[in-house]
Amino acid sequence: MIVKMRKVSVLLHHKAREEFLAGLQEVGVVHVTENPDKDAVSMHKRIESIKETEKVCAGLKKAAAVLEEQLPQKNDQDAGSVMRQFHDRTQRIDALDQGLQRLQKDEAVFEPWGEFDPTIINKLQETGISVRFFQAPEKKFNQLDPSGFLRVEISRVKGQVFFVIVAQKNENTVIDADEIRLPAGSLRNVRDANIKAIADKNTLGKELQALSAYSDVLRAHANLLQDQHCFLSAGEDLVSEAQGKLLMLTGFFPAGEEKAVKEYLEKRPVWFEISEPAATDSIPVLLKNGWFARKFEPVLSMLSLPSYYEIDPVPFFAPFLVLFIGLCLGDVGYGSLLLIASIAGLFKAPKKFKPVFETTTVISAVVIFAGVLLNSFFGLTLFAGPGIPAETAIFSNGAQWFCPLSPFASEKGTIYPMMSFAIVLGMVQVFLAIALRAVNAVRQNTWVHGIYPLSFFPIFGGFLVIGAHTNLFGLNMAGFAVNQWKVGALWMAVPATAGWAMFFGGIALFMLFNNPGTKIFMRPLRGLWEAFNFITGMLSSILSYLRLFALGLASGLLGSSFNNMAVQIVSSGGSPDWTSPMAVAAVLLLVVGHSVNLGLSIISAIIHPLRLTFVEFIFSNLGFAGGGKAYNPLKKLTQSS
Repeated sequence: MIVKMRKVSVLLHHKAREEFLAGLQEVGVVHVTENPDKDAVSMHKRIESIKETEKVCAGLKKAAAVLEEQLPQKNDQDAGSVMRQFHDRTQRIDALDQGLQRLQKDEAVFEPWGEFDPTIINKLQETGISVRFFQAPEKKFNQLDPSGFLRVEISRVKGQVFFVIVAQKNENTVIDADEIRLPAGSLRNVRDANIKAIADKNTLGKELQALSAYSDVLRAHANLLQDQHCFLSAGEDLVSEAQGKLLMLTGFFPAGEEKAVKEYLEKRPVWFEISEPAATDSIPVLLKNGWFARKFEPVLSMLSLPSYYEIDPVPFFAPFLVLFIGLCLGDVGYGSLLLIASIAGLFKAPKKFKPVFETTTVISAVVIFAGVLLNSFFGLTLFAGPGIPAETAIFSNGAQWFCPLSPFASEKGTIYPMMSFAIVLGMVQVFLAIALRAVNAVRQNTWVHGIYPLSFFPIFGGFLVIGAHTNLFGLNMAGFAVNQWKVGALWMAVPATAGWAMFFGGIALFMLFNNPGTKIFMRPLRGLWEAFNFITGMLSSILSYLRLFALGLASGLLGSSFNNMAVQIVSSGGSPDWTSPMAVAAVLLLVVGHSVNLGLSIISAIIHPLRLTFVEFIFSNLGFAGGGKAYNPLKKLTQSS
């Protein structure tokens, strides 16, 4: 949910600014409203200093990552000295890297020619004898006319012949081949320089590792810079009044912190007022959710924070998102592997990754639960039951009790309850979004604005009842069921007359309240366009949830295919023989095949549920506006001494 905020306005004398802000920073709960006219240049410089310090911290952390044990921390140097040493070492390492690249290229040029003394070539040049280096394909080399000069083959590499031409310096010898210009020095010189550069780079790397002993000094410096930036930025956010003698501060804080803020302000020589924020204020947003929903706040932050007057959608989409991921994977075996990996991560991974593994642990448990519902274990059938032969399952009975979404055979062919369940899930989430949209409309405007989205309910409900009673379009909506759950019977239980009343009543509300800001006689005309969007949008939204069924089915079929292929490899005389020498190949196929299937399924189980959440729930039906500004209070990161 979005934490309720209170607005505070403070008027103080300009000489009391620093002392007042220092105390307010100690309180640490007031988000100061930004002054658009403040000095952007100085603020940018401060931010760059903070980023530079954090960059050095990250660089030292990377340098120390190869150490078996972290170095004990020191404080005999200040942050500025450490940063200068870091930049010196990194610049020298960069220069060495560039030199190594050049040396490697030179070595590649020298290698076909082997080791020779370049001074001999120079002496020959001085005596009037030229030595030129050439490269040509073998076929072209064999066709060269060697008369008039001395041709000496040096080596052959990958179909290329490397050779030298020795001739009089004043002779204009034309050779149909590529002439090579060798770098200065020799192969030995280049290799020696390469070895020295690598040694120098390793030495500098060790010096960087030694600097990681000052990581705490740098982090403390970064926090101090951040505190100073927040303090100075807050000072620049104060608005000058009365020719600069008075300063006005406006800010926001969580309503639960009012006592602490009020106690501080009452002790200061200032005038202040605490009030409810106005609708026109730029109110910061602070999300406060329970343990489960809090894990999915980063999903919403991929888009935007909600505006202050919107409902926080995280608690409403989080359960659906987890369920969708579970249904897309939908396999007890895959879920068990993920659960084991997640639990191992909880105990073995660094502390900062613990929230990630807590989330994947919950998701893994849901994947196992969905796998039971779908009756799948590494592509095998878990339980037999009505319409599920015992010889195809691991357990001879139980599908009718534990696996309501399992496919089963009937007189009409194979029935897939998951298909119907996906449609029901789509209806539930879409209309939950519409209900929240109505609440948002009332909160942000008036109750009249909430009527339009609420009109969708009687329209759609009436349509279902009418469709069930009249067998609309031959869809047999009266027979709609999820396994043994006769959903269509619920629609048939409502009288057709009531269905028609709901439908036309909803249409009336839809046409009269679709745009409350326009004149009422114009609304039916706008309503025709809105009706087109409603029909097409609702149909596409709900049918989009069929991808949950399709992805789960694809994962199960692919896993089953790998199982069948492995069995065929070891089969002899129609029955599998796991003592066969081919058993190793079969097991390898199972491991590789299911690993590939699991990887593809994980990717699909992330992408498509996120798409349903973003497109169908948040944007298409909730009408999410977003654009909220994060609550960022003026507070200290460093402890007061």
